[in-house]
Amino acid sequence: MTLHDMWAFCGGEHYCSDDVNSRFRLGYSANNKVDLLSGIDLNRFIWNEKMKYWKAKNFTIVTPSQWLSQCAKESMLFKGCNIVTIPNALDIDVFKPIDKKIARELLNLPLEGKLVGFGALGGSKDLRKGFDLLEEALKKIII
Repeated sequence: MTLHDMWAFCGGEHYCSDDVNSRFRLGYSANNKVDLLSGIDLNRFIWNEKMKYWKAKNFTIVTPSQWLSQCAKESMLFKGCNIVTIPNALDIDVFKPIDKKIARELLNLPLEGKLVGFGALGGSKDLRKGFDLLEEALKKIII
């Protein structure tokens, strides 16, 4: 099974909190329901169905990042499964190095100096995208 988000080892969430008390690590119980959610705990229901039907399966899990592989290894659903990280591949016929000066000219960027790029939909507002980490790192290197 190839994972591109956390859905397979969570309830219905595609992304959830990644801390020591995360439900995917501890199991989805009535006691650890997210406070923001009211009504039926659909995530718990879905997770229990996955647990029921997948528990006896011997999955090999493939993820594109070490972080997602680590989350899968620590999840209740995939504990003990073979988990492999295979980074996303690039088409090297399309994405290949070109001369720095030509690249900067094509992109209308300054020809001198260092450049840092960051792109993400809602990047500075979504903590999962790491803009806060980039911002702190830049403060440390800018003199």
